[in-house]
Amino acid sequence: MPRPAITITLVDRKGTHPCHHGHQIGDSWDFDAERGFLCPMAMHVAFIFADILRYGGAIPGQPSGSAIFACPDVETLNVFRLETVPSDDTGRKMYALRLRCRRAYAPPAVSDGRLVLVDRLWPRGLSKDTIALDHWEKVVAPSRELRQRFGHAADRFADFASAYREELAVNPQAAAFVKWCRDALAVGPVTLLYAAKDATHNNAFVLRQWVLEHL
Repeated sequence: MPRPAITITLVDRKGTHPCHHGHQIGDSWDFDAERGFLCPMAMHVAFIFADILRYGGAIPGQPSGSAIFACPDVETLNVFRLETVPSDDTGRKMYALRLRCRRAYAPPAVSDGRLVLVDRLWPRGLSKDTIALDHWEKVVAPSRELRQRFGHAADRFADFASAYREELAVNPQAAAFVKWCRDALAVGPVTLLYAAKDATHNNAFVLRQWVLEHL
């Protein structure tokens, strides 16, 4: 059985300094073909998690097929996400590399491509003039009831993700959004914006995974 390919994406930054290697939130690479572009410190940590995923393992408390880890540079603390992609599915790999998530408050990056806000509410304290937004897709955001029940609590994320997927499955606007993503990703990157502080346990991460499964 062929081993899956791995993609790696910079999803957040917890430190106070910019990346010394110049990486920006939203940057994404094919770990097998492009890891030479990665900061050496991040790459060496990534190898451990990549091998766990590639050979069918899982990281406790993290979604199947993915791993979140931080670069050991204490000044920067870049947060990366690894994901598995079937090695023979070149289309899916392209989609996975081009469909990104980042916090709406993070600085824009040249790799952002088209920007889509996927929260039901506008990010608090953020001026609408500060984001070059292409779309605001309120219609694919979690319902108000589900969002309030989740309350951004990590221990409720699994239940939230399952319930959110159920909402998406019966939402005709979600199917239309998948089609829009397919067309947009054929041209270039698409970045899903969210307001939550947690780069792992948020609605954009669930939506991205759901969209990738339905492209």
